Amino acid sequence: MRAIRTIIKSLAVVVLALTGSFVSPLSAQTQERVYSGPIHLPDFQGRDRAFARYRTRISKAMASGPDFAWRYAFVRIGCGTGCTLNVIGDVATGRVFAFPYNGENYDQLDLSFSVKETGVTAKWYSSGICYSDYLIWNGRSFVSSGPTQSPAEACKY
Repeated sequence: MRAIRTIIKSLAVVVLALTGSFVSPLSAQTQERVYSGPIHLPDFQGRDRAFARYRTRISKAMASGPDFAWRYAFVRIGCGTGCTLNVIGDVATGRVFAFPYNGENYDQLDLSFSVKETGVTAKWYSSGICYSDYLIWNGRSFVSSGPTQSPAEACKY
């Protein structure tokens, strides 16, 4: 079953990359239940040491429960005007993972995601151009469809 899910997710990314068109996140999801067990926080002394500087924000977001891909908490931490640090935390295991778009290079980064989908739509502004990307979480990392460019007006929120 896990192999079939991986194949479906991979096919969705390939279709996006080849056609440049949007594929519904429903095509990349599996029907699972939203995690409702005990919340496990990160191990900031060991495995998740790289994220220890942000432990208060990460722990607080994870304690609220999952809001992405059935069992993950998306954590967005401001780092200045138009700048964010983005990670996800697995509330079932406590493990923290980095999101590929972070920092001031992704000005006005807007993320769209859901607790029942593995896809994330990212949109940001840079040098007069609006960029967007659709990424699928495979349980270990995010797989990008490849950023696309649009006129700056497309980034007006």
